[in-house]
Amino acid sequence: MNAASNDAARLRAILDSAVTAIVTIDSRGIVHAANPAVERMFGYAEAELIGRNVSMLMPDDLARAHDGFIARYLATGDPRIIGIGREVTGQHKDGSSVPLHLSVGEFEDGGVQYFTGIMVDLRRQRLTERQLAREEALFQSIFDSVPDAFVVTDTDRNIQVANPAFGRIFGFEPGEIVGRPITALFDEPEEAALHMSSAPSLERQQQPQAPIIANFRRRNGERFPGEAVWSEVRDGANVGVGYVALVRDVTRELKRETATRTAQRLEAIGQLTGGIAHDFNNLLTVIVGNLELLEPRLSDDAQLDLLREVKEAAEKGAQLTDHLLTFARRQRLESQKISLNTMVTTVADLLRRTIGANIVLDVVPSSNLWMTRADPGLIETAIVNLVLNARDAMPVGGRIVVETRNAILDASGAELIPGLQVGQYVVLSVTDNGNGMPPEVAERAFEPFFTTKGPGKGSGLGLASVYGFARQSGGQATLYSEVGKGTTVRIYLPRVDADDSVGPTGRREEPLPLGNGELVLAVEDDANVRRLTIQRLTALGYEVEAVGDANAALRAIDNGLRPAVVFTDYMMPGGISGLELAQRLRAQHPEIAVLLTTGYAGGLIDAGDINALRIKVLMKPYRQAKLAQTIREAIDTNNATRSPESASLI
Repeated sequence: MNAASNDAARLRAILDSAVTAIVTIDSRGIVHAANPAVERMFGYAEAELIGRNVSMLMPDDLARAHDGFIARYLATGDPRIIGIGREVTGQHKDGSSVPLHLSVGEFEDGGVQYFTGIMVDLRRQRLTERQLAREEALFQSIFDSVPDAFVVTDTDRNIQVANPAFGRIFGFEPGEIVGRPITALFDEPEEAALHMSSAPSLERQQQPQAPIIANFRRRNGERFPGEAVWSEVRDGANVGVGYVALVRDVTRELKRETATRTAQRLEAIGQLTGGIAHDFNNLLTVIVGNLELLEPRLSDDAQLDLLREVKEAAEKGAQLTDHLLTFARRQRLESQKISLNTMVTTVADLLRRTIGANIVLDVVPSSNLWMTRADPGLIETAIVNLVLNARDAMPVGGRIVVETRNAILDASGAELIPGLQVGQYVVLSVTDNGNGMPPEVAERAFEPFFTTKGPGKGSGLGLASVYGFARQSGGQATLYSEVGKGTTVRIYLPRVDADDSVGPTGRREEPLPLGNGELVLAVEDDANVRRLTIQRLTALGYEVEAVGDANAALRAIDNGLRPAVVFTDYMMPGGISGLELAQRLRAQHPEIAVLLTTGYAGGLIDAGDINALRIKVLMKPYRQAKLAQTIREAIDTNNATRSPESASLI
């Protein structure tokens, strides 16, 4: 008896300490025993269950069928649940569902048949499964939405999984790449093994591998630059199980970086070029001025012929500085509203007669083309330069297409073209199917004096002047070229409204006037130019006083000198520029006219300052006739009125 009691006590202790819920019922479904785990699972104490039908632990649909299950088993022996574990749903005292795993056993005691149900609570497992499902869905969403190519390989570096972006970047259909070695994606496969051999381990939490730039190959054979990061994957036992790789197509980024570097280099070259051109203009001013003073004194035809040859050479030098100033964006522009369609059609008709019979020149004007504002002469020069360059790139003939179109640049488009803002532009493009340029040549094509043509066949200033003209006009010039396929140069110019003023800021032709003995104060730091200026102004009938800088000019005026006009250079030492001198004179002595001269132009001198000060600007190198006309205008305009009056760059 004691042994039986001990066994019962031991069994009860086991049941009470079990983490699984255990319920014993008879053949009618009446509960005879329940351990404490049942209360934890269903919320019912044992006393609430004893003597009641076990169906109270089941949802209604299962409860209605439960007694039938037992009766069927007793009648037929069909196990259904008995002896077979399965997942079912119970019902908590509060009405909530309880997912559980149920195993049922049977035994007989005193002629009565009993069933014991052992139930494992699956709520925590279900919660874990839902969390895992959410995490898996999240990972899949990230995997599918990553814009870069993401691949997973096995230890042999054969691709096992690839995301959708991989297909977009490399051109493979889903599943087509699975099983292929990842080295097949490289333009030079040995690069893959080299980089992956040093891949850090994800599991060992090493520092991420620095991204590498390599050339990859798309399914269609096209090469593209990619930025790649590799990592080795290891399991919990620190055993390598494969690799993961992320590849980003950086074609766009590299183009943007190249364009930015080119723009920065051209900007620096432009600063240097502009300074050289300014100094060279000073030299030309001395040369041309002295030649003009010398010419009336010569009567010998042979000597006059020599002098004219020197003048022609000086004029060519002036044209050269014009090209340099155009590149440096310091050229004088005479802008007006124009239609590129009209300009292109007119110039193309003339060019067809000069480019050769073996070259076809097609013009493709855009319908409803917007208007733009630019210097018509420089537009014509740009078209001529581009078409002739295209012709020279096709020694055996070919096709040139001159095209116009409207363009709207958004943020992504503008970032690829340094110097342009988001907005609307009119685009002129010239395309040839000639030899094309390798990247290292195309990158330098806009540099002044850079040319691939033979000696005597090109100055290297054509494309440079096109670039400078486009930049000074508020636009940009771009070049795209492929060896063996050809070249396209595009000029972007800002759109203007149709009702903008159409008048040019052009030069005004005036008769050649002479002075009436008026006093001119000449301010010039270059001694040669200063000496020449005195001679030229004296020859025109003016009295001349000359000083070397703005400080000396101000001292002379403070001491009582009252010139009719101050003729001053723009760039001078001493801390006061010609423009600052003009500002002081207009404020303190408005009766004194001011004429500013420079080898630079509107890009350096703000037109708003010129208009506000009501002064004239004379561009170096200048002819004697232009000097006479402009200084007379400055004096007469200032004498006639001191009311606000617009001025122009001469």
